[in-house]
Amino acid sequence: MVGKNITSVSHLKGKNITSGGLEDQYLIDDFNNDSYADIAVRRGNLIIIVTNRDGVSDIAFTYGNGNSERGYYTSNGSIAIVRNNSIFIDDNLDGITDRSFTFGNGNSEAEYIF
Repeated sequence: MVGKNITSVSHLKGKNITSGGLEDQYLIDDFNNDSYADIAVRRGNLIIIVTNRDGVSDIAFTYGNGNSERGYYTSNGSIAIVRNNSIFIDDNLDGITDRSFTFGNGNSEAEYIF
């Protein structure tokens, strides 16, 4: 998965974002490092980020396989997904894994947030 971008979703940039349902995951973090909170929505493997608080998507990309894996947003503006005992991190929000590592045995219910 390192260095692989699944598909382009640039057509979503500039679109209004509404709640898609109970499967959505939300996080507020400073994704663009401007010292203001941004909003991210994860729908399956689609990640949509609003950085200027107007409800219009500024960043949209696909990452991971979807709702079957856990998604996390790190405190430094990166996106991370967990698959079994493997953790994949996208540092620059382009849908391509920049770092990956394994942790634990991958068969327990424990979740690791970093």
